[in-house]
Amino acid sequence: MFKKGMSGNPNGRPIGSKNRTKAHSAQIYNALIGSFKSGSFYVYRHIKGGVVFYVGKGSGPRAWDAGRLSRNPYWWEFVESIKHDYEVQIVAAGLSEDEALAIESALINANKPSCNIAQTNLFRIGNTQR
Repeated sequence: MFKKGMSGNPNGRPIGSKNRTKAHSAQIYNALIGSFKSGSFYVYRHIKGGVVFYVGKGSGPRAWDAGRLSRNPYWWEFVESIKHDYEVQIVAAGLSEDEALAIESALINANKPSCNIAQTNLFRIGNTQR
């Protein structure tokens, strides 16, 4: 379980910026605790060198989950090539699933991240444009 001020992922392997600020740690803590307590969702980005390579929605520790079965092969190939050194950024928290899907889809369309292989969430909210 994450405690206030911790960074990395729940499995103990550090992920993300080595220079995480206290404000960003508080953002992580609030997003996680809020989603655990209320069942709410958040939208996150994975970033390397200022470039967004993945956008997703989640609850609980999803943004930090690096499990083989939970990520697509393009994400894995890229993350292994950068030796798991990337930043996790919470974009919005305390959302309903529909709100999170809408924001996630908008960010995928705006950023065109290289590791988002399918924009299936667009179809869930009724938008058929890619």
